Amino acid sequence: MASAVVHRTPGLIDPIAFTVFGVTSKPVSANPIGIFGTGLKYAIAVLMRHGIRVTLFIGQEEYVFYTRATNFRDKHFDTIRMKKRHGLLSRWSYHDLPFTTELGKNWKLWQAFREIHANTLDENGSTYLENPDHLMLSSEETCFIISDPRYIDEFHDMDRNFLPQGKTVRSEGDGRVQVIDMPSNHVYYRGMRIMDLEKEAKFTYNFLETVELTEDRTAKYPWLLETRIGEYWMESEDEEKVKKAVKAPSS
Repeated sequence: MASAVVHRTPGLIDPIAFTVFGVTSKPVSANPIGIFGTGLKYAIAVLMRHGIRVTLFIGQEEYVFYTRATNFRDKHFDTIRMKKRHGLLSRWSYHDLPFTTELGKNWKLWQAFREIHANTLDENGSTYLENPDHLMLSSEETCFIISDPRYIDEFHDMDRNFLPQGKTVRSEGDGRVQVIDMPSNHVYYRGMRIMDLEKEAKFTYNFLETVELTEDRTAKYPWLLETRIGEYWMESEDEEKVKKAVKAPSS
């Protein structure tokens, strides 16, 4: 039975991605979701605050993140550390990271999952469940492995924050926005929920062109998205769908 969430991406992540702020590079994506260079650090801090073990394999090199209690001006903090080794028979080395569990103090667990899964999408990877004892590791891949039941619950609730997979019907669009014949209370960007609607729309909108986001992954200018959706329907020649799109909800 599967007992861990695996975020698996091709290539080897540079440790600078989780040790230095303001550094981000997504060479395999021309239009990445993550651009601030802070998200992965936030996600690790949130997971540590919840006491969730995070194991990372970069090729054959293993990293494990954990906390250590400290005090600053009579206030208690949990600093974040990592240990790493190359192979099961090698010794661990220990390293301090430049942030504490106070980072992202208002972030919830679902936001940590959203962040790591969004990074996985940016790197053309996949997120799935697997028994870690059966996991075959590659020297040319990066794998986050998280087995905590609370995190597995977030995986099962993925449709809450990402475009539901296997449920979309008759999608179309113009290359800038994907229009899916499925009602929704949310607007998406490259499959990730970035905006909530006051009323349920008759169609689901997934933006493919660049959308400016805030650091917590929500649309910075919601009105621009609404304008773009309006433009799409103004340019559409499908009279039946236009009528459906603009029809006011019955309740």
